[in-house]
Amino acid sequence: MSEPFAIEKQSGFQPVVFLLADFGYQPYATTIETKKELVEKKPELVQRFVDASIKGWYSYLENLQPGNQLIKKDNPEMTDEQLVYSN
Repeated sequence: MSEPFAIEKQSGFQPVVFLLADFGYQPYATTIETKKELVEKKPELVQRFVDASIKGWYSYLENLQPGNQLIKKDNPEMTDEQLVYSN
Protein backbone atom coordinates (compact mmCIF):
# COMPACT_ATOMS: atom_id res chain seq x y z
CA MET A 1 0.00 0.00 0.00
CA SER A 2 1.97 2.99 -1.24
CA GLU A 3 -0.81 5.59 -1.36
CA PRO A 4 -0.10 7.01 2.14
CA PHE A 5 3.56 7.28 1.16
CA ALA A 6 2.68 9.24 -1.99
CA ILE A 7 0.41 11.57 -0.02
CA GLU A 8 3.14 12.24 2.50
CA LYS A 9 5.77 12.90 -0.18
CA GLN A 10 3.55 15.22 -2.21
CA SER A 11 1.80 17.09 0.60
CA GLY A 12 4.37 17.09 3.39
CA PHE A 13 2.08 15.58 6.02
CA GLN A 14 1.53 12.03 7.19
CA PRO A 15 -2.06 10.94 6.53
CA VAL A 16 -4.09 8.97 9.05
CA VAL A 17 -4.78 5.53 7.62
CA PHE A 18 -7.66 3.34 8.70
CA LEU A 19 -7.36 -0.27 7.60
CA LEU A 20 -10.73 -1.89 7.10
CA ALA A 21 -9.23 -5.16 8.38
CA ASP A 22 -8.69 -3.48 11.77
CA PHE A 23 -12.45 -3.03 11.99
CA GLY A 24 -13.33 -6.62 11.18
CA TYR A 25 -13.48 -6.50 7.37
CA GLN A 26 -10.84 -9.05 6.39
CA PRO A 27 -11.39 -9.76 2.67
CA TYR A 28 -8.72 -7.39 1.39
CA ALA A 29 -6.04 -9.17 3.37
CA THR A 30 -6.62 -12.65 2.00
CA THR A 31 -8.92 -12.60 -1.00
CA ILE A 32 -8.52 -14.58 -4.18
CA GLU A 33 -11.72 -14.37 -6.17
CA THR A 34 -13.16 -16.67 -8.79
CA LYS A 35 -16.50 -17.91 -10.01
CA LYS A 36 -18.29 -20.66 -8.10
CA GLU A 37 -18.62 -22.50 -11.40
CA LEU A 38 -14.84 -22.72 -11.79
CA VAL A 39 -14.40 -24.04 -8.24
CA GLU A 40 -17.06 -26.68 -8.87
CA LYS A 41 -15.85 -27.72 -12.32
CA LYS A 42 -12.08 -27.43 -11.87
CA PRO A 43 -11.21 -27.54 -8.17
CA GLU A 44 -7.72 -28.86 -8.91
CA LEU A 45 -7.01 -25.81 -11.08
CA VAL A 46 -8.19 -23.46 -8.35
CA GLN A 47 -6.04 -25.28 -5.77
CA ARG A 48 -2.97 -25.06 -8.01
CA PHE A 49 -3.56 -21.32 -8.40
CA VAL A 50 -3.85 -20.83 -4.63
CA ASP A 51 -0.73 -22.93 -4.01
CA ALA A 52 1.22 -21.02 -6.67
CA SER A 53 0.08 -17.68 -5.19
CA ILE A 54 1.31 -18.71 -1.74
CA LYS A 55 4.63 -19.91 -3.15
CA GLY A 56 4.99 -16.68 -5.13
CA TRP A 57 4.42 -14.46 -2.09
CA TYR A 58 6.91 -16.44 0.01
CA SER A 59 9.45 -16.23 -2.81
CA TYR A 60 8.93 -12.48 -3.12
CA LEU A 61 9.23 -11.86 0.62
CA GLU A 62 12.41 -13.96 0.87
CA ASN A 63 14.12 -11.91 -1.86
CA LEU A 64 12.41 -8.66 -2.75
CA GLN A 65 14.81 -7.46 -5.44
CA PRO A 66 13.74 -9.60 -8.44
CA GLY A 67 10.06 -8.91 -7.80
CA ASN A 68 10.66 -5.22 -7.26
CA GLN A 69 12.52 -5.00 -10.56
CA LEU A 70 9.50 -6.53 -12.33
CA ILE A 71 7.14 -4.15 -10.53
CA LYS A 72 9.21 -1.16 -11.62
CA LYS A 73 9.41 -2.49 -15.19
CA ASP A 74 5.61 -2.68 -15.41
CA ASN A 75 5.09 0.51 -13.40
CA PRO A 76 8.01 2.90 -14.08
CA GLU A 77 6.53 5.52 -11.75
CA MET A 78 7.07 3.21 -8.75
CA THR A 79 10.21 4.23 -6.87
CA ASP A 80 12.51 2.19 -4.66
CA GLU A 81 11.38 4.39 -1.78
CA GLN A 82 7.73 3.49 -2.39
CA LEU A 83 8.54 -0.21 -2.57
CA VAL A 84 10.45 -0.09 0.72
CA TYR A 85 7.53 1.75 2.34
CA SER A 86 5.04 -0.83 1.03
CA ASN A 87 7.00 -3.80 2.38
